[in-house]
Amino acid sequence: MRRWQNNGILGFQAAFQYTIYCRSGIHARHDESRHMVSGINARLTAMIFCRVLQGSLKTESIMSSQKDFLLDYIAQKYDTQPEYLWANHPEFAVFRHRKNGKWFAIVMRVSGSLIGLADTAMVDIVNVKLPPEWVAHLSGQAGFAPAYHMNKTHWLTLRLDDSLQQDEIVRLLHESFLRTL
Repeated sequence: MRRWQNNGILGFQAAFQYTIYCRSGIHARHDESRHMVSGINARLTAMIFCRVLQGSLKTESIMSSQKDFLLDYIAQKYDTQPEYLWANHPEFAVFRHRKNGKWFAIVMRVSGSLIGLADTAMVDIVNVKLPPEWVAHLSGQAGFAPAYHMNKTHWLTLRLDDSLQQDEIVRLLHESFLRTL
C-alpha cells in the first residue's frame, strides 16, 4: 500500500472507496483513502494515480502547486489554453477571451522581491483584473500584492503558494473573466 501525502490541495479529510482505471489498463481500488475529491480534483487525482501506478510519477511530487490546479481549472472552466508570448519568459502563461482577445489572467513565476516579499525565492503568481476598490482593499493583505508589471489600479497579484484558499483564487479569477468580457 502506498501512502499519499495530503498537501491540502486534494480535498477534505474523509474515508471513501475509489476505483481508478487508466488507459493502459492498470487500475487501483482502495477502501480507506483519506482524501475526498470531486469535480476537477477528482479528474486530476485519477490522472495522478494512473501516472504513479505506471511508474512515471513519484508519490512525493503529487500535485506540485496551486499553479497546476489553476492552469487546469482555466482550461476546463473557460475552454481556453495558455499563450506563452515571451521567449525570455517561457513560463509566463497568458489567458484571454476567445472573442475579444482581452486578457483575464496571466500566470507567472517571479522573485518574491518583485512583489514585495523579503524573500527572493521564486513564487508562482496570477494577475487578475478587478474593480479598483477591491484592488485597493486587497493589495495590503496576506497572499496579495499590487499587480506585478501591470496597471496597479485595475490589476492585482495573487500568490499561488497556498497563502490563499483555492475558492478565493477561483472567485477572483471569475470576477476578472467577467470584467474583461
